[in-house]
Amino acid sequence: MAFPRAEQAQRPEYALAPLIVREIEHGSSSHPAPRASTLATPRDALRHSQADASRNTETIERIAPPGALRLDDLDRLIADPADPAVYVRQSEVVLAGRRYTQFLYVWFHAGTRNRLYSQGLRMTLGPDGYPIVWEVFRPALPRATTERPHVVFVSESFEEAAERICGPPRNAEAFSAERTDHAGGTVVLDVLPDGPVPLGPYVYLRGTDLAVTALRCRCSPQRFDQVVRTFYYDLRPMEELLVYRAHLPPSLLSWIEGDEPGARSLDQQLCWPYPPAREKPLSSERP
Repeated sequence: MAFPRAEQAQRPEYALAPLIVREIEHGSSSHPAPRASTLATPRDALRHSQADASRNTETIERIAPPGALRLDDLDRLIADPADPAVYVRQSEVVLAGRRYTQFLYVWFHAGTRNRLYSQGLRMTLGPDGYPIVWEVFRPALPRATTERPHVVFVSESFEEAAERICGPPRNAEAFSAERTDHAGGTVVLDVLPDGPVPLGPYVYLRGTDLAVTALRCRCSPQRFDQVVRTFYYDLRPMEELLVYRAHLPPSLLSWIEGDEPGARSLDQQLCWPYPPAREKPLSSERP
């Protein structure tokens, strides 16, 4: 369905970029239709064959891709669907005494009545360069009375290593990678298979509020029956997004910059199974 172009596949920010799937409900209760989706992929990293879009064309045409940010004539921040874009940043983080590479992807959809939907995915690569943890941004709810759990997905190899270190899951619906010794909690929503090569996942968005409902490895069977429309987006540096710092939701800005109030590092949120990196021994010198 989607294939990285050979000349771009070696660039990690493209190979690891998410394939954003917005699920669409169409048909009726008396004449159910297969689950359909729209797909947004990196413009320069992937090529995609267009699927049949004959059903429910009017609804599908109203669906827009994630757009680049800009200010409109009233100085309001909007996502421009005519300029599809996802923002990306590569960084490093120290977890349990070892350095790890992270990729952060943030994107925006335009909603009705000038509403702006923001979403993000932070991916941590393991010592071998394969993704091991995916963190999902969850926008703050207005008038929220309880703290929303931190939602993550982990790789199969991470979960297996965590089980060896921390023991089996506490119940059939939990995972060994979860820790239960602090309030608020981090919820491991699912475990993704380790693919044959490091690639970004399919990210499924609910059709109504665009919340992330699932991640799937590209090596796994997908949840949609057909792709009815395909968009191609450009990857933009995160610096272009931060130009609009004053207009961004505080919860998103804190998440991007890693300074959420009371936030804990991943090795404190999860059962972290990887030991610190060994220091290289000093070479002996002959007198």
